[in-house]
Amino acid sequence: MHYILGCLGSLGDLIPFARIGNALVERGHRVTCLSSRIAEGLFKSYGVDFVCIIENKDEKILGPEDVEAIARERMPSGIMPAYQFIEENYVPNETLVIAQLRVMGARMAWEKLGTPMLSVLLAPFEFGRFVNLGIDRVNAIRQELDLPPVKDLVNWVTSPQGILGLFPHWLYPMEPHWPSQTTLLDFPLGESFPPPRLGPEETAFFEKDEPYLVFYAGHLTPNKKLLNECFCKITKSLGKRAVILGEPVPGVSREDCLFFPFFSLDKLLSGASAMIHAGGIGACAESFRAGIPQIICPYAWDQKDQARRIEELRLGYQVTEAMFEDGQLESRLGSMLNDGEIIGNCSQLPTHFKGASAMDKICDFLEEFPKESAFASDLDPKKAESV
Repeated sequence: MHYILGCLGSLGDLIPFARIGNALVERGHRVTCLSSRIAEGLFKSYGVDFVCIIENKDEKILGPEDVEAIARERMPSGIMPAYQFIEENYVPNETLVIAQLRVMGARMAWEKLGTPMLSVLLAPFEFGRFVNLGIDRVNAIRQELDLPPVKDLVNWVTSPQGILGLFPHWLYPMEPHWPSQTTLLDFPLGESFPPPRLGPEETAFFEKDEPYLVFYAGHLTPNKKLLNECFCKITKSLGKRAVILGEPVPGVSREDCLFFPFFSLDKLLSGASAMIHAGGIGACAESFRAGIPQIICPYAWDQKDQARRIEELRLGYQVTEAMFEDGQLESRLGSMLNDGEIIGNCSQLPTHFKGASAMDKICDFLEEFPKESAFASDLDPKKAESV
């Protein structure tokens, strides 16, 4: 079986697909990833074939507006390369396209060629919310393929054949307005990168029998340098140690704080007492698996949804950037670390990750998903009315 993965975005968007691709390869399948050039090394390291559909440039990203501007400019350029690869490599009953909503060439291939397709969402934020890529550009490409224009990208972009949400129902229960063809499975956690090489000071830090805090401002947060500095002061005031994923703060003792540009969370959080981060779904999942509370300072996109759910489920708190400097974060962090209800709720979460692995369940689902041409099914694209 040939599985064609379509994904675009940052490392948090790409790693789940790389893990899924690797698991399918280990089951003996052929897997090809369609993505931007920046993802090539990642997927090849996971044993997945790679095809570039968008060439990356060195862009300065200062916030969500920059990301959306780049998306509007560049994502449409990946539509035809993705479509053409699928067209050239589609073998009836032996191919399944698995794609993010951003890879719209996959959706057009379903509609034009009848290639079986499954849409994949990493967070429920993606239901009903879609980067405005410029519907005129999308329809211009559709016209080249002799497809009718669409009026609404949000309602068109998901596959009518199937949608897979890679987040569990205990965190986000099914909503009535979600498409009926939606299936929810667990987080796609799996093998991660090896830990960085540790020197004597880092080794001594981790060997000490004392839990530490973990802080990650988020790679798109514009004020991360200031937030790192503030968090170092908060850590010292609380008499705690911390590991900060980001640039070092001058003058901070390595006995109190360690700094790493990158550290796999599944390994790092095993010795942590709490994580403070921007609210990405992957960081949330690893914190759940570790059974530790979280404080989320959301910046954009799905982060605000995760922050809201964390508070609703009494698994931690939500804060704003202003609270780093006015003492409120320190107060909330100290309170959370002594809150028996929150600590108890979090300690129960690792039970969700026991038993059959989420990756096995995901691969089983993909192997059982219908592979016949969409033209041969009740979901005939030729009869589907564009919205």
